[in-house]
Amino acid sequence: MKVEIMSCGPLKTNTIMLKKGNTMLVVDPACQEVASTVLLGGDIYVVLTHGHWDHILGVPFMPTDRVYMHRGDVPMLRDPYLNSSIWGLKAPLTVNATPVPLCEGLKKLGDISFIVIHTPGHTPGSISLYFPDDGFAIVGDFIFKDTVGRTDLPGGSAQALRSSIRKFFSSVPGDTTIYPGHGPSFVLSFHPFYGHVRGREE
Repeated sequence: MKVEIMSCGPLKTNTIMLKKGNTMLVVDPACQEVASTVLLGGDIYVVLTHGHWDHILGVPFMPTDRVYMHRGDVPMLRDPYLNSSIWGLKAPLTVNATPVPLCEGLKKLGDISFIVIHTPGHTPGSISLYFPDDGFAIVGDFIFKDTVGRTDLPGGSAQALRSSIRKFFSSVPGDTTIYPGHGPSFVLSFHPFYGHVRGREE
C-alpha cells in the first residue's frame, strides 16, 4: 500500500491518499489541490473521517458520487453551524454530496480493504479506519500525538470520546502507526488504566 500525505487548507489538515492496484482512496480531501493530484485515472473513492469544514473543503472537486462517511455526520455537509464553517471561514461552507453511509466493520472499496471503527466524541459520526495488513490507522481528529480531539464544538462529547478511546485501543494493537487529521504520524502505545494516548514521532 502506498501512503501519501498532503497537509493543506487553512488549518493544514492532513489529506491521506492511499494507492493499491488500480484503486485510490482519498481520506479527508482538505483543499482543491488534492484533486489535481489524484484525478489522474484509476478507481477513486473518498472517505471522510468526520464532517468538519477543514476536512471537507476539497470534496466538491472530487467524484461526489463516491463519498463515504458515517451517517452520524452526514448533516454536517450542508449545515455551516454543524461543520463549524461559520466560525472558521469567511463564507459558510455547504457541500452538495449524498454520501454512502459507512458503518462499523470490514469494508472493501476497489482493491483496498480496511476496518471501520466508530469513534464518536469529536463529532457524533467520527470514524477511524484501521488497515491491519499494513499496520496503520487513519483517525481524523479523534486523537493526536500525546493528546485527543476537542469536544467543545457542536455535537462533541467528552464522555463519548472517553468511551471511544477505550474501544479503539481494545481493537488496535499498540504498535500501530497513527495518521491523525493534523500534525505528525506516530506509533501508538496505551496506558491501560488511564487510557492516555502516548506515542513517539516517526
